[in-house]
Amino acid sequence: MKAASENAQRISSQAIWSMELAGATAAGIGLGFSLLLTRRIVRPLTEMTAATGKIASGEYDIALQVETKDELATLAREITTMSQKLKAFRDLNVGKVIVEKQRSDAIVQSIADGIIVVDSELKIIAINPIAANIANVKSMLAIDNHFLDVFSDRSVYQHLKRTAKTGKSPQLEDDILTVEREKYTLYYKFAVTPVVTKTEEVVGAILLLQDVTKLKELDNLKSEFVATASHELRTPLTGMAMSLNLLAETTEDKLSRSESELLDAAVEDVERLRGLVNDLLDLSKIESGKLKLDFADVRVNFLLDKAVSALKIQAEQNQVALLKQPLSLDIKTKVDANKIIWVLTNLIANALRYSDPGGEIKIGATSRNSWIEIFVSDSGAGIPTEYQNKIFDKFVQVETEKDVGGSGLGLAICKEMVQAHGGRIWVDSRVGEGSTFTFTIPKT
Repeated sequence: MKAASENAQRISSQAIWSMELAGATAAGIGLGFSLLLTRRIVRPLTEMTAATGKIASGEYDIALQVETKDELATLAREITTMSQKLKAFRDLNVGKVIVEKQRSDAIVQSIADGIIVVDSELKIIAINPIAANIANVKSMLAIDNHFLDVFSDRSVYQHLKRTAKTGKSPQLEDDILTVEREKYTLYYKFAVTPVVTKTEEVVGAILLLQDVTKLKELDNLKSEFVATASHELRTPLTGMAMSLNLLAETTEDKLSRSESELLDAAVEDVERLRGLVNDLLDLSKIESGKLKLDFADVRVNFLLDKAVSALKIQAEQNQVALLKQPLSLDIKTKVDANKIIWVLTNLIANALRYSDPGGEIKIGATSRNSWIEIFVSDSGAGIPTEYQNKIFDKFVQVETEKDVGGSGLGLAICKEMVQAHGGRIWVDSRVGEGSTFTFTIPKT
């Protein structure tokens, strides 16, 4: 019995050890198999995760190698295909961008006018040789520099700044840029245009500079010729006027009716020519800067009173009411009173010519910041839109049913006189509703 017990105990111990060994072996085999399976599944996922990270960062040279034929292999092949297509798309877009940039640069470089392109911070991103020559710099040195580091003209800078901020082209009154050189002066007509994306985002502005030096010189020659010719015509016209007036007085009872009418027409024509010559001389003096302005402090209401009183009788004869709207506070301005009164009377006289009997003309002034706005408003036929932008040019007259005559120089002289005082003049008009001419003069 004792031997049998010991044998059973030995067999039991062997069985326990056998079971433990078998369990450990099975556990080891299971662990190894699970590790192998996990590695086989996780490694492709890790590679695909790394690949998607590279694709997200812009690296498209991806080639995933998965030996299995399950869903992971299909996913890996799709990721590889996607990366190849993205690479082809990128290469295509980069090529297009390069071609478009080269084309834009070629266009900018080949344009005969000066072109400067700035970004939203007014740094120069493109400039052609013409503009670089105007700025007296090299094109490569101007790139990436602020506009003011290349161009010192503050007026052009302000227009560019406003355009890059608002996305709207400015309304330019004085659009001539003067460039001084050692022995000569150049003149450029400039225009500013915003650069706007499809989403209406303003990303910069373009400055166009057109050489108008020859036109400016031609205009100066024309002004000098007009001034000389007008000066030479003044003396003989004065003599003709005196002779015709003397003839009309001495032969009043000796001429027939038709002869008297011809003589009167000759007197009127000579007076009209004298008026035209005087206007041309005044305009030439203003344009050449030879017109002397006698600045003095004067009340704005005084200017209105003088202008209205000068044309009161003519308005009554035409049956047109002159309505004055003076300033509530009689503000002073520093101007040449005679010249500003001339501007006012010219505007009122024009309004009278185009006003029908029973109409009214309003003359008044308003105070705005550091400026006084003086206006002349009528209830006449109005000015067509096509004339409003050139109404202040020389020899421009509005074609209407009324033949009012005139030389077409009055508004041009008004504009020059107002600008000589540092102000500006404009018109607001609608056909059939009348016109309002407004000009500004500075406060004292």
